[in-house]
Amino acid sequence: MTKLITFQYKVFLTVVECGSFTKAGEKLGLTQSGVSHNIAKLESELGVVLLRRNRNGLSLTDAGERVMPHIRQIIHHASLLEQEAALI
Repeated sequence: MTKLITFQYKVFLTVVECGSFTKAGEKLGLTQSGVSHNIAKLESELGVVLLRRNRNGLSLTDAGERVMPHIRQIIHHASLLEQEAALI
């Protein structure tokens, strides 16, 4: 269940790390369109634009910079939760 909750966060983090929707898709086993859809849904749910897309690639908006540490923490804690549940 936790994996479903954090999937869009993982997509966002992977896009930022890869610097490309296409490369993130390859890493995650998604199409570029699938990555774009997940980012758009996340931005819609949060009510903010997280990424600036242009011909030079992409960059984080101010909002993206601000939420990035929280997203990293959520992913980290979700991983810890999954590990703990596996031990029970």
